[in-house]
Amino acid sequence: MSNIVNELVSLMVQANIELPKAKGKDKKKWVLNKMKEIITLDNYFEDLIIAFIDIIIDVENGKLVINKKVKTSIFNCFKDFKNCC
Repeated sequence: MSNIVNELVSLMVQANIELPKAKGKDKKKWVLNKMKEIITLDNYFEDLIIAFIDIIIDVENGKLVINKKVKTSIFNCFKDFKNCC
């Protein structure tokens, strides 16, 4: 399963490189089509991958924070770099 997730993230990065001006839904479609070349997907799994892509994008854009304590400590570390860790 981790190989599938790693491949998904890799394809998302590749989509941004190969389709820099494409809209988000077009990039998702491209990633989904590439995933279909790797594994057999039923409709449920396709929906799951699209939802996972949205979650990854939300985390990347700071719209979803998984652990606020970690985010705060990292921010403070960069803010006061001399006293970091």
